Amino acid sequence: MTTDDRNQGSVPVPYAMQGEVAPAHTYYYPDYAINQGAEPEGLDFSRLGKLLWKRKFWLLGAMVVGLGIGWAASRLVAPEYSTFTSFAIEDASTGRSGPIQTGEVLPLDGWADVFKSRAVLTPVVRDMGLQLRIRSGAEREAFASFRTGSDVTPGQYLVRVGPAGGWTLSAAGDDAILERGSRGSEIGSSSGFSWTPDLSNFEPGHEISFEVMTEQTAVLHLGDGLDVTRRSRSDIFNAALVWHDPYEAAEILNALTAEFIELADLLRTQKIRDEVELLETQADVTGNLLEQAEFSLQSHRVDAITEPTEPLLQQTPDGIVGVGQSDPVFATFAQNKLRADQLQLEVQQIADIQAQLAAGQELNLLTMQLMPSAGQYPELQSAVNELQSERLNRRTLLSTYTADEPSVVQSTQKIAELESQIIPAALARLSNELQSQIAMLNRQIESQSDQLRQIPQRTIQTARLQREVSQAASLHSSILARLKTAELAEATSGPGITILDRAWPNPSPRGEKPGGIIALFTVLSLGLGVAVVIVADRFDRRIHSPDQVTGSLGLPVLAVVPRLQAAPDPASPTAAIAVESFRGLRTQIAHVDGETKGVMLITSPAPREGKSMVSANLAISYATAGYKTLLLDGDTRRGRAQEMFNLDRSPGLTDYLMDRATLDEVRQDTSVENLTLIARGAPGGFNADLLEGHRMRDLLDQMRDEFDIVVVDGPPLAAGADVLLLGSFVDKVVIVLRAGTTTEDLAKAKLDALGNVDLPIVGAVLNALPKSAPEYEYYVHYYYADAEAV
Repeated sequence: MTTDDRNQGSVPVPYAMQGEVAPAHTYYYPDYAINQGAEPEGLDFSRLGKLLWKRKFWLLGAMVVGLGIGWAASRLVAPEYSTFTSFAIEDASTGRSGPIQTGEVLPLDGWADVFKSRAVLTPVVRDMGLQLRIRSGAEREAFASFRTGSDVTPGQYLVRVGPAGGWTLSAAGDDAILERGSRGSEIGSSSGFSWTPDLSNFEPGHEISFEVMTEQTAVLHLGDGLDVTRRSRSDIFNAALVWHDPYEAAEILNALTAEFIELADLLRTQKIRDEVELLETQADVTGNLLEQAEFSLQSHRVDAITEPTEPLLQQTPDGIVGVGQSDPVFATFAQNKLRADQLQLEVQQIADIQAQLAAGQELNLLTMQLMPSAGQYPELQSAVNELQSERLNRRTLLSTYTADEPSVVQSTQKIAELESQIIPAALARLSNELQSQIAMLNRQIESQSDQLRQIPQRTIQTARLQREVSQAASLHSSILARLKTAELAEATSGPGITILDRAWPNPSPRGEKPGGIIALFTVLSLGLGVAVVIVADRFDRRIHSPDQVTGSLGLPVLAVVPRLQAAPDPASPTAAIAVESFRGLRTQIAHVDGETKGVMLITSPAPREGKSMVSANLAISYATAGYKTLLLDGDTRRGRAQEMFNLDRSPGLTDYLMDRATLDEVRQDTSVENLTLIARGAPGGFNADLLEGHRMRDLLDQMRDEFDIVVVDGPPLAAGADVLLLGSFVDKVVIVLRAGTTTEDLAKAKLDALGNVDLPIVGAVLNALPKSAPEYEYYVHYYYADAEAV
């Protein structure tokens, strides 16, 4: 490849004798085969395992921290215990029609709300003293006399037992003393509770911690832990309670069940009692109506006893019929007239009822029940029955709940809808129908009026009175029969609740146990530690592996040198591996162009990355292989190559360039056969521009002819133009990177700065790779490490 070929394009192509030129960022290197480990496909579990093993102490520390946090959490999280009971509620609904039914107080689903209502919870909280929570079960007996008042101050309290049975009371976490007293005196008068404990069983200095809640808070707390559900399509209910003490939980749930059964019995008894009272009132009213109807009929008969005999009419279920001899026209006329008058009276009654409803007055159901046509009109009868049932249901609910309860509000709205919409609409339709019947009867009566004008009105009045007596007697009999049924239900009523399973203590806490909490936090902390190690490895910008060199910097890795001690033992495996690494480096450099001889420059992006060590050992490797080798310390500012061979720094390169010493004077023989050293020389008065002068060029040309290999330990790239001046005279440039120290950003920036300079970069050496690195076995050659002495 010619120089013109190498200079084509916007960026100069570095010197290369063979192979194609592959681009990488703003500089180029020859493309040739490299002896390096292959990157495993997919997730490299081996590398991951080695990485985690490298950070094993970090992970162990994370596990210890997680163990401590888990232990603390297990101590802070109070265990909770669960118990349950089940019971069956008998559906007492009889399914009879009518305005009143001796049936169920609530729908089955409503009993779950009753169980969790304050009417059940509050008595249990009071009886069992649930406003008090004791921290230690061993101190429970000392609180037998504890009582709370309505003005109790909630909070956590601490009682300290003093000498001779004395005590002090303070709020938990506050050193201020609220009360103090002697043995047998009452505690808590200033905080709204009373407690006269026997403190003789406690040693002086003992502290008793407890918490006091208001009754409302205790009820809410108990309700939060209580859950009542009904099994699907059955009358069986399950009640479960979550509490901090298993034995107290069973005791509380059994007490709640007993209180619920007592309340359910009270509700059912109250509803039946209300039904009996209402039926008794209606029986008295219908009894009076029957007496009045019978009295009116008897009075009418007494008044008409002296009148001439007329055809006798009798009221029967089939209508008015004549008894004895009578004209059929007379009987028909009388029946039509009586029916028309009765219908007209009912129309007027309907109008009065409509006026009452329009005025907002409460509907008198008994008046409607006495209307014969109302009983024959199913729509109206159904609405009246529903209204009567809702009134009774609302009355029953108000005995337990307030007017704001959703079930009471719903019942009130239903009553208002029946009285304002459904019943008035039914009455209007019934009135229209009755008026139609009256009009038809009037037409029939008018056609018969000429023949029957002489019929006495007393006959019609008698028939009407008989009909009123019959209706009053029928209604009174119906009310009396239902009253007997209600009285029997009251005498035999019961809660109708059967307990299937009583609550029993469950000593096993629910949820996570302390050991599980500790294990959970330990595993989580270990997982977090693993994640942190992996993420830190991903975001670590330092170069740790050869893959980063080839992937991020685009440089071929010529060799990987293990981390060496300051004074390694020549007989150690690590030293042997290092020797093999420099042999491999020597071979790789020769493979670039097939030429072993020449001048090569060793540099690095920054100081302290091991370029001098690599330069010296590479020169030793060449020398021991039989090549006549020169090691030239080109770092005229801070070079230390002479220290590795215990030689003098001066005279050296600077002395020769400043014409203060001859070439023979600056050359020093080393203890290694075939290896000569030119140190950097004395720094005094040296001008770096001399590196670019003809004297430097002539020196390298002469050394190229005299030696097989010239290794120049150059300054780092961070030193500025020095390395660029030296690089223009050499045949090959090798970049040294230190594992775990050199950063990708710094190396990339320094290499990018070489984009406008024609430097023959042939590759990189990754120095100081630790044995703990996951890539160590991939790239470090140790097969012959113990086969021969170093």
